[in-house]
Amino acid sequence: MVNLRCVRALLAFVPALALVASCSGHPDSTGANGNRSDAGSAPATINCGVEGTGPAHWISPTGAASWDQCVGSTALADSATCSLDTANSSAAAGDVVILRGGTYTTGISLKQSGTPTAGIAFKNYGGETVRVMGVTLAIDLANRSYITLDGISADTVDYWLRLNACDHICVFHSTFTGLRTNSQPNWPDGLVISNSSHHNWVKNCSAGGIGYALPSGSPSAIGGMFLGDWEIANDQSSYNLIENNTFYHGGHHVLEINSGYNIIRNNYFHNENWTGTCAHPETNNRCADRNIIIEDNTGIDAVRNVIEGNVIAYEGVPADGNTSAGMSVRTQSNIMRNNLFFYNDGPGLVLYTGSGQPYDASHGHIYNNVFFHNGFTAIVMTGSDGRYNSGLLFDNTGGTSGRQSTNVSIRNNLFWDNNGTSVSFYYTNAASEDIVGNYYQTVANRDATGNSAVTLASGNLQSTADPLFANASGTPDVSNPNQFDFHVQPGSPAVNAGVFLTKTTTAGSGTVIPVEDAGFFIDGFGIVPDDRIQLQGQSQTAGITSVDYSTNQLTIDTTLTWTAGLGVSLPYSGQAPDIGAFEQ
Repeated sequence: MVNLRCVRALLAFVPALALVASCSGHPDSTGANGNRSDAGSAPATINCGVEGTGPAHWISPTGAASWDQCVGSTALADSATCSLDTANSSAAAGDVVILRGGTYTTGISLKQSGTPTAGIAFKNYGGETVRVMGVTLAIDLANRSYITLDGISADTVDYWLRLNACDHICVFHSTFTGLRTNSQPNWPDGLVISNSSHHNWVKNCSAGGIGYALPSGSPSAIGGMFLGDWEIANDQSSYNLIENNTFYHGGHHVLEINSGYNIIRNNYFHNENWTGTCAHPETNNRCADRNIIIEDNTGIDAVRNVIEGNVIAYEGVPADGNTSAGMSVRTQSNIMRNNLFFYNDGPGLVLYTGSGQPYDASHGHIYNNVFFHNGFTAIVMTGSDGRYNSGLLFDNTGGTSGRQSTNVSIRNNLFWDNNGTSVSFYYTNAASEDIVGNYYQTVANRDATGNSAVTLASGNLQSTADPLFANASGTPDVSNPNQFDFHVQPGSPAVNAGVFLTKTTTAGSGTVIPVEDAGFFIDGFGIVPDDRIQLQGQSQTAGITSVDYSTNQLTIDTTLTWTAGLGVSLPYSGQAPDIGAFEQ
């Protein structure tokens, strides 16, 4: 498989006067994929500015009033409203701007910022559809702060959303489709959060259809959405929260993450073959590519991201290769937990290293995920390429001279019905990783010595017994992310069969716990509630107020007592954690 270097790109009803105090209080916390264990279910804490409580400014496509005239506590319409141009230039801290339904041929580009105590809010009115169409940039914010955009639709534009050096921007309940990708040079992009944009929140949105495939030429498959910018050295676009969205159809990927300390939770990603024309008759000349990629050009930027509670499914065949993966991780110390990887053409997840780039997925923490029916490639894989017929792949494409990812913790994952093998190692030594507590069927090494079966170290459960998912049957339906239910039924061999994520290193009592590996946990990064932990054999839980990754210490909000070598995990029931994405 050829791995072509892609360049980047990211990525409602609200009554007019039922104003929200801050972004953290916004309703609708249920993701498209429903509950995913306890992870990612608590409300976020990003503040996009306290909204005003006075009369709103009313905007419409036919607005003609001056800024001081289009104010009212009841809905205004037509010429009594202001134009979007007027709102862009006039809206100031504390203003609430209500957009009436219709098609706007002006983009949203505010000239002023809000403040923490007086944000600016742009919202659609009632159930009316606010449609931005036919412009270059639908939403273009640079160096702006404390703004909420709610209920905006954009289509037939060149770019959907640009947050450039922005902070505390909330984008809610918005729909982005119909990107005019052919109008963009090089690599089309749809949503971009970059240039050290931080503490932004994208929630309950839908975006898809970025890029295209060409029958020949280079590049042949392009486009995606981006968090961080590959071409900006040390882009610190961090502490952003992307949750409860549906992202789909990217030419080379759906979402590329080039920066660190971001949380991507409870989203639905799908990228089935949708664009053409490409030279793959096996897919009726339709192509796609991976769903998510984490990478950077320094090896130190895109670290400590948390990918949790997502559905990552239906990855298609790329125009520039034979298969790809649901998700590709190429940087260190990221957390992937409680995700569902299923029906991807290639592996659900690839830990990738290659020549010519600083790629290294070492020290990652991959736990309590489900890998189901991945690797059934449309284009038949032969020889060492058979490694792509797997659930999870360590892919050291540099071979004997390449850098292998090491010290990756893979715990309590449930592998079932993946083609070929559950886990595949390509020029990677399984003994160099921390692999324990997983439910798997087969594992293989696929390097120059040929394809050979591997038995994982003790502490894993190799079995051909059905794990008893609640529902994993039926013809796949891309439109329904909740079609399959990967909770396990009572009597499943996965119940109480997992391991604790780490252990205490010394006995003690208090609020600072030394552990073998603190990298499994986060303190919430100040944007979501902290992880809660539970010690082996104890029923009490405690919240993590800070994590010291250099000394492997957890500071907690409750006094606990522990012995040396005691198991530490997220909250669990029964005798031990379960294997898979859900705790029974």
